[in-house]
This record gives sequence, structure tokens and C-alpha cells, in this order.
Amino acid sequence: MKIIVISDLHSKFSILPLFLEKIELLNADLIISCGDLTDFGSPIELKRMLSEISSKIPIISVLGNCDPPNALEDEDLKKYLLHGEYAIFDDTVISGVSGANITPFRTPFELSEEELSSLLFTSIPKESYKYWFVVSHVPPYGFLDTPSDDLHVGSRALREFIVNYSPDYLLCGHIHEARGSTELSSTTIVNPGPLSKGFYAVLELNTPKLVFANL
Repeated sequence: MKIIVISDLHSKFSILPLFLEKIELLNADLIISCGDLTDFGSPIELKRMLSEISSKIPIISVLGNCDPPNALEDEDLKKYLLHGEYAIFDDTVISGVSGANITPFRTPFELSEEELSSLLFTSIPKESYKYWFVVSHVPPYGFLDTPSDDLHVGSRALREFIVNYSPDYLLCGHIHEARGSTELSSTTIVNPGPLSKGFYAVLELNTPKLVFANL
């Protein structure tokens, strides 16, 4: 199974045709988006974007702190979005939590650590699986969460969840400067970098193999 991981497009629609052209050549099975597809956009904008992407390849996404939280109430968007729940794709379970922890900027979709913890708990899968992914816009505290030196802005609730439940992969974004991968307990954490700058990642599960790519 081949997964394309994206995050932080921030409404840069002009990049989508080239991106979709590239990933069609990769014969990927699924796109997982870690949020901020829009830049303080509307559900209509988000719907248009997800519809365009899904016409080429299936996509599952969480919302980021710059996405509209009321998109979760849109019936046409529910098939794409995860928030305190999970989806099953072949032998893979994908849990997701939208939004981000509290920032100094009062962005549209921010949650307390207590809210994030509760939503993460409700996203734990009940079915058996070969691979378990957790998708979050925000990274865990202390891991791929430094926009500048010595400043950690990740979620403590997410870090605790990963330590306690050990999913195979945690996919996140939010911190544009923290592109890369690392390990927390037995979980591989991946930030594909901002798609607004042409960055994405390709994850092949059977190998396994992780490649960071750009347009």
C-alpha cells in the first residue's frame, strides 16, 4: 500500500494540478492530509479542493487550526474528514483529530489539551488491523514541534496518547519548519512539510519505505 502524506496547503490552489499530475504517476492508493488545506477558508472552498483531489485518488483528512471548524457539520465533507473517529482503508485503520492545541494567535480551530485527549481516546479503533495511523494537525510535544530554537509548541495530550497506545504511525503538520521524521516509543512520526511550498511524503507500507519529495 502506497500513501501520499500532505499538510499545510493553505489555499494555494495553483499547485494542485502539478501535484495531482505527479501523484498519478506514483500509482498511490490514498492521500492522507494533516490539515490546513485552507488558509482561513470556508467549507465551500474546502469542498471544492477535496472534490478535485478525490476525483483522482481517495483522500482522508483532518482539519487544521486555519481550516473552518464548521466544515465538520457539512454532510458532503463528512466522508473526507476525521475528528475523534477513525476510518478503515483495506487493512489499515486511520484515526484522526482535527484542530490544534491553543496558540497565541486565536486561529479558527483551537482546542484545549483536555479536549484533544478526549477526542484521541474516542478515535481508538475497535476493529483488528495490520497498520494503525493517527493523524493530527498538531505534533506531539517535544517532537517535530519547534518553529524556532528551544520553543516547543506541540500537544502534551497527543504525546501521552502516543506513549500509551503506540500506533504504528503518527502523521502531523502545523510546524512548517519541522519537516522530517522521528520516533516516539515504537511510533514513527512524520511531518511531510507544507504542500504550499511543494513538499509532501510518500510512504510505502509493505517495504516499509518513507521518501520526502517535492514538486
